[in-house]
Amino acid sequence: MQLELDGKPVQLTQETNYPWDGQAALQLSLEAPAEFTLSLRIPGWCRKAVIKVGGAETEVDRTQNGYAKLKRTWQDGDRIELSFEMPVEIMRAHPNVRENAGKVALQRGPVVFCLEEIDNGPNLQDIVLPADAQFDVHFDDQLLGGVTVLTGIGSRSVIPPERSDSLYTTHPLTGHPYR
Repeated sequence: MQLELDGKPVQLTQETNYPWDGQAALQLSLEAPAEFTLSLRIPGWCRKAVIKVGGAETEVDRTQNGYAKLKRTWQDGDRIELSFEMPVEIMRAHPNVRENAGKVALQRGPVVFCLEEIDNGPNLQDIVLPADAQFDVHFDDQLLGGVTVLTGIGSRSVIPPERSDSLYTTHPLTGHPYR
């Protein structure tokens, strides 16, 4: 991206694999040193962000309306690195949303994940995640052109045999890996 500040060209180049990871880098190209404020968006879902300029962690006085503002005299080749912490979080609807009672979603950064039958079998409504569920996060470059996949352990009712006429079972819930 190229723009002009006080009639002088400033080029900003971004490198990132967002939203699959929380790392981003910005490189400045300037004809001459220039003082200006660079406003970096800190997403609302992000609870912890680290900003480095030239490899050194930079103190941000405050965030205004979702932006960290860095005012300084910038040099040609200055590099800004952003690191957004992206833990997997279990999201729940407000209790008054009755249609979602007992249901959860998994969120990592800006992406909301779902369970699908192709990976987890039928009767997805029977899957239960423990409150302290842990998830493995990995990037699968063969899936949909490359996406992040979550894997964790949950429980579900035992799947009845295909030809079972029984509506009830005495079999216990079992732990099973889900994707």
